Amino acid sequence: MLKKINSLLLIINLLKNVSAQCGSNLKSCGKQCYSPQEYVCYKNDLLCPVGTKGCNIACYNPAIYSCVNNELVYGAGLGDDNDEPEPEPEPEPEPDTNICPFESIGYKCCSKTCLVLYSDESGDWGVEDDEWCGINPSLCNTENCFSEKLGYPCCSGCTVIYSDNDGEWGIENDNWCGIKNNCSSNSDPKPTTTTTTVKKTTTTTTTKTTTTIDESQFSEPTIRSVDEMKLVFSDEFEGNELDRSVWDVEVNCWGGGNGEKQCYVDHDENIFVKNGQLHIKAVPKGQYKLTDQEMKTCTNNNENSCGWTQSTTSGRIRTYKSGNAWKYGKIRVKAKLPAGPYLWPAIWMLPQDDVYGTWAASGEIDIMEARGQVPDAVGHAIHFGGQWPDNDFMSETASIKNVINDFHVYGLDWEENFLIFTVDEKPYYTVDLRKSFWSGKGTNPYKKIRQPFDEKFHLLLNVAVGGNYFNGIGEFDYGRDTPQWTRPEMIIDYVRVYQLPRHVNEPEPIQTLPTTPPEDSKAPSIPSMDDYKLVFSDEFEGNKLDRSVWDVEVNCWGGGNGEKQCYVDHDENIFVKNGQLHIKAVPKGQYKLTDQEMKTCTNNNEDSCGWTQSTTSGRIRTYKSGNAWKYGKIRVKAKLPAGPYLWPAIWMLPQDDVYGTWAASGEIDIMEARGQVSNAIGNAIHFGGQWPNNDFVDKTYNLSNIINDFHVYGLDWEEDYLLFSVDEEVTFFVDLRRSFWSGKGNNPYKKIRQPFDEKFHLLLNVAVGGNYFNGIGEFDYGRDTPQWTRPEMIVDYVRVYQKK
Repeated sequence: MLKKINSLLLIINLLKNVSAQCGSNLKSCGKQCYSPQEYVCYKNDLLCPVGTKGCNIACYNPAIYSCVNNELVYGAGLGDDNDEPEPEPEPEPEPDTNICPFESIGYKCCSKTCLVLYSDESGDWGVEDDEWCGINPSLCNTENCFSEKLGYPCCSGCTVIYSDNDGEWGIENDNWCGIKNNCSSNSDPKPTTTTTTVKKTTTTTTTKTTTTIDESQFSEPTIRSVDEMKLVFSDEFEGNELDRSVWDVEVNCWGGGNGEKQCYVDHDENIFVKNGQLHIKAVPKGQYKLTDQEMKTCTNNNENSCGWTQSTTSGRIRTYKSGNAWKYGKIRVKAKLPAGPYLWPAIWMLPQDDVYGTWAASGEIDIMEARGQVPDAVGHAIHFGGQWPDNDFMSETASIKNVINDFHVYGLDWEENFLIFTVDEKPYYTVDLRKSFWSGKGTNPYKKIRQPFDEKFHLLLNVAVGGNYFNGIGEFDYGRDTPQWTRPEMIIDYVRVYQLPRHVNEPEPIQTLPTTPPEDSKAPSIPSMDDYKLVFSDEFEGNKLDRSVWDVEVNCWGGGNGEKQCYVDHDENIFVKNGQLHIKAVPKGQYKLTDQEMKTCTNNNEDSCGWTQSTTSGRIRTYKSGNAWKYGKIRVKAKLPAGPYLWPAIWMLPQDDVYGTWAASGEIDIMEARGQVSNAIGNAIHFGGQWPNNDFVDKTYNLSNIINDFHVYGLDWEEDYLLFSVDEEVTFFVDLRRSFWSGKGNNPYKKIRQPFDEKFHLLLNVAVGGNYFNGIGEFDYGRDTPQWTRPEMIVDYVRVYQKK
C-alpha cells in the first residue's frame, strides 16, 4: 500500500528501448510483447487485458469506469468512447538462421548464451552482460532441441518422461530437458518407474499443465497443486490472542505515506482474535495522538509523523520481525473485507531486505486491496522501478459480484518467471517477470531481469482509512463517512504459505540490537605500527597523478550540500609538484562543463551536470582502481587550504552500497575543515538509513593554527571501533558495538557494527561553500574569493596499513 497513485489504472511498461522482439506465440504492440488471448492492443500502443477497454493512455474496467471525451471518469455506462484496437500486423517472414545479422543493426552476437528471450524479423535475441545480443545459429543449433528457446537445456539422452505441445521432455540432474529431434523412439528404453515425484496440476486456459515440482518453469504461468508443495507457514488463529511470535504490530501515524487518516496502534479494539478468526478493525476517534509510551515504540517516524494527530485508529501487522519471509511460493489468505466508505483493506508483501534500495526499488506485491464503498471489485498490483519518486507500478482490477461481503481466498502463486494473483483459485492477473523492471527514471537499481522479485518478501495485513487510493472517487470526511461504516473490519480466517521443497528455508528472526555501546566502552590506545604492514601508498613522486590508482570525478553536484564548485579534471585544479599533490579551488565567475566533460560527468543528480557554478576544484578517489579496505590504519599528511568557505576533506565511502544508498552504507570523514576557522578540524561518521532517514555523529578537535601547517590525519579502524587522530593523538573515538540504525524508515542493519564492516575507498577533495558552513554564513563569490590566501590542499603522502 506504499504508493503514489491517482486511480485504479493499468499502466503497461516498456520492455526495452528497441522495437519489440516477440516470440512466435506473441504479438507486438509498439515496444511491448503480448499474448492475443490475454491482451488487446489499442492505438498509441496501449496494451490492455482482455475484458478491459482503452481510454487515452489508460486501461479501465467498464464495469467501474467510463471514457468520456477521451478522459477517464468514475461510473459505468456514461457514454463510452469507441477506442478501437489496432489491426494485427501481418506475420513476419521466418528469419534466416544460418547467419548472424545483428551487428549490422548495432547489436553484438551472443557468445555465451543460447537462451532465446525474444524473436523478430532479425532472428532470435538473448541477453548477455545486461545487453541484448543476437543468438548465433552456428553456436546454438536450436532446431535439434526445441527446449533451448524455452529456457531449458537439451537432454543428453533420449528418455521421454512427458510430452506436450512444445515437444517431448526428459529429466536429467533433477531438471527438465528437451528431447533432441534426432532421438529415435528406440534410442533409450523407457523406464517403468522414475524417482521423481510428479503431480499433474490442471489450470485454466491462461496457464499451462505441467508435471514438475522443479523450481524451473515452462514458458507459461502455472498454478501448482498444494499436493506438490510443503506447508511452511500457517496461522489458523486458534486461541484468543494474536501470536506475537509470528506477527509484530506496527505503531505509527504515517501509514504508507498516502495521506491516510489512521494511526496504527496495538489496541485490543483494533486487533483481536475471536472464534478462530483474526479481526483488524478501524475505530473512529475524532482525534487520536500516540501516547508517550506509544511514541517510544513508534515504528515509522517519517516526516515526524509519530507526533501527528489522526481521526481514526486501526491495525497493521506483519511477519517481518519473526523472519517469516519467502522467495517464491503459494500464499493463501481467506478473508472477509470491510464495508464502508474510504476503508482500505490490504493483504500484501514487502521485501525483507531493501536489496535494491528503499521503496519501491526493492519491490512491493499487493495480493489484494479494496475500497470499502466499491463492493464488486478488488485490486492486485506490484510496485518497482526505482526509489521514490522514480518508482512505477502495474495493477489490475478483479470484478467479482459483491466480493467484499463474503469470505474469499485471496492468493498469490509466485515462481521464478511469474506472479499469478487469484481469488478463489481463479487467476485474475499474471505478471511475467522475464524483463527489466526499471522505470527508466533515475539510476537503474537492477542488473538482471526478474529483479526485484527475486528476493524474500514478508506478509502484511491491515485496514487503512482514506488516502490517495481513493483519488478519482473523493476524499474521506470523518463526520460524513464513519457513520456509514457497516463493517469496519477485515476478518481473516487463515493465512497459509506453501513452497516447493527446494525453496524452503528456515525463518531468520530480526534481532533486537543494542542502541548504545557496552558499559565498559572507552577509547583504546592507538595500535602499534609493529603489527601492521604497508598495503598502499602514494608518495606523489614524478610530475603527474597516478591514474592507475586515482580516478578523477567530474560533476557540479558535489555531495548535494549546496556547494559552489564544479569538480573537473584540469591541470590547474589537480597537479603534482615537488613530490606533493595539490588540489586547488579556482575562481571562475561562471563555469559550466564542456560538451566533452558532460560525456564523462560522474554524477548527474538533479541534472547537475548542466549546472553553472562560480568555481572549479578537484576531487579524486581510489574507487575505480579497487583500492578499498576493511579495517586498517589510514595516514594522510597534508596542509589545508586557507580562505573563507573552503572545505577540504579526507574521507571514505563504501566500495559497494551493501546496505543501501547514502548514508545507509556509511561514510567516514577522517578530516574536514573550514578555511576561515584556522584552529579546528572535524571528524564524523554518517549512517542510519538512506537519506532522509540518515544520521551522523561528529566531533571538533581544536589545535592552534592547525590549517596552516602539515599534519598527519589518521584513522585506526578495527572490528570494534574507529579511532581518529591528528599527529598520532586521538581526536575522536567511536565504539562500533551497537546498532547504527537511525530509528527512521526501514532498518537496513541486522547486526551491530553495520555498516562499518565493509570495504571503504578513499577520497580527497576541496569543496567551496555549502551547508557545512551553516551557522557561520553563506559563500559570497565577490566578497570571499579575494580572501583566499591558499585555496589548495597540499598532500605529502597517503599510506594504508593493515594487520600482518
